Amino acid sequence: MASRTDLTSDANGKIELGALACGTYYLEETSAPAGYIILPEPVTITVSNTGVTYKQSDNSMSQSGEGISHKAATDPYTLTVTNNAGYELPATGGPGTRLFTILGTALIAGAGLLLWMTRKSAAFAK
Repeated sequence: MASRTDLTSDANGKIELGALACGTYYLEETSAPAGYIILPEPVTITVSNTGVTYKQSDNSMSQSGEGISHKAATDPYTLTVTNNAGYELPATGGPGTRLFTILGTALIAGAGLLLWMTRKSAAFAK
């Protein structure tokens, strides 16, 4: 069973993880600084005997290794995650909007049919 650890970055946005055992880790941003957008997908970090790799399923992070810095075997790896400035728009709509759209369309179609039938019967009455 995977364990979860909640971490908070310092004033410079850094988190020290220390030595990580080989394995796969997921970095998920739960809140972003004011004026920035939360990462849309968790970052997958894989630690192996040969090094550290990372990727994000929506490819919003570089897959070329850009963002990872490492100087020597004894130095720590540094992963730079860039936050994009901007604001996330609120979600609109929902399951109720589909029902309102269907009912509105049926109401307009019914009114159009009623108008057509009224004009047709008026034409026959002449």
